[in-house]
Amino acid sequence: VGLTALHCASIAGHTEVVAALLWVRADMAAKTNVGWTALHCASKKGHTEVVEALLRAGADVATKTDVLGH
Repeated sequence: VGLTALHCASIAGHTEVVAALLWVRADMAAKTNVGWTALHCASKKGHTEVVEALLRAGADVATKTDVLGH
């Protein structure tokens, strides 16, 4: 599926883990096999604290997935 540690923490809503991964410069632009970034994953799951942490760290809100160009 192509999930990174940042994807997994974002999906699970683990804000502290996301923060630690961002501290060590985890790749926020890394995509799953369908083009989802950690921001997409956190948003889909409704994890607002994770979304906010990713946005503060500079996650790109304009990144599209590979599925139907969304």
